[in-house]
Amino acid sequence: MKRNRLLFSSLIGLILTVSVLVVAQVNRPYRSGAVWNVSFIKMKPGMDTAYLKYVAGDWKREQEALKKDGQIISYKVLTTDARCERLEHYANDGIQGFGHDGGK
Repeated sequence: MKRNRLLFSSLIGLILTVSVLVVAQVNRPYRSGAVWNVSFIKMKPGMDTAYLKYVAGDWKREQEALKKDGQIISYKVLTTDARCERLEHYANDGIQGFGHDGGK
């Protein structure tokens, strides 16, 4: 009985030692932190108003709900005007009006 108990204890100790060694050898090519998700949306001619209305309405409400739930930290909308290659930045609090950067 003592022999079985000693054998069982030794086996548990060996398993724990091996598992610690395996976990210690995990080499991750990244560091924990925030992740960005970037999408490129090409609007058809004449559809920009409808799409931007969606972004200012339903999409923004969805992002706010995700932010409130803690699933995302923040969100941003970036637009470019292909005619003059101007980049405009709309922060999540300055999205209404499209052309207003929230004073940032």
